[in-house]
Amino acid sequence: MARPKDDEKRQAIRDAVIAVVIEGGLANVSISKIAKRAGVSAGTIYLYFSNKEDLLQQTYLDIKTDWFDAMFEAANSGEDSATKIRNMWFALFDFVVARPNEFLFSETVGAAHLIDTANEASISKKIRKLEGVMTNAIKDGTLAKAPVASIQAVLMAPAVQLAKTAARDKKKVKPALLRETFDIVWRGLAAS
Repeated sequence: MARPKDDEKRQAIRDAVIAVVIEGGLANVSISKIAKRAGVSAGTIYLYFSNKEDLLQQTYLDIKTDWFDAMFEAANSGEDSATKIRNMWFALFDFVVARPNEFLFSETVGAAHLIDTANEASISKKIRKLEGVMTNAIKDGTLAKAPVASIQAVLMAPAVQLAKTAARDKKKVKPALLRETFDIVWRGLAAS
């Protein structure tokens, strides 16, 4: 593998850690495997990350930040709460489908609880922002009165599950199924 240019090294390292985790799980991750996959020396990795845990956490945090940013951008394109939530739901799905390996990586790292307190706080802040959209939708009568955590779980789980299946099986989800799934979820969450 050719050595990447300096400005591409961090991205090559990020792509390599994602690939190594996807292909062999967290137990398979080593700096030497990542370096080999990225076409850089192990020392180069340490220029960007203090250790393997830092590399995993920063990659996870980058992915989650991109994911939440896509959802918030979609929400901002809606004028009313229903449109904001619909846009966020489809943005979540689109992000996962467009970046399946990043999604699978974040699922693996998230399930392993490898994120330290500082990074967890950063993610929690983004989740609170997402919850704010739902809280506003409850207040304005768009969503049924229910705990925001319950609404978030019911709303997001189907999109994540459909996307996870598509990512894992490398198959596209038919747009009609996606719309029907959202409509079913929405009927359960919308205020009467």
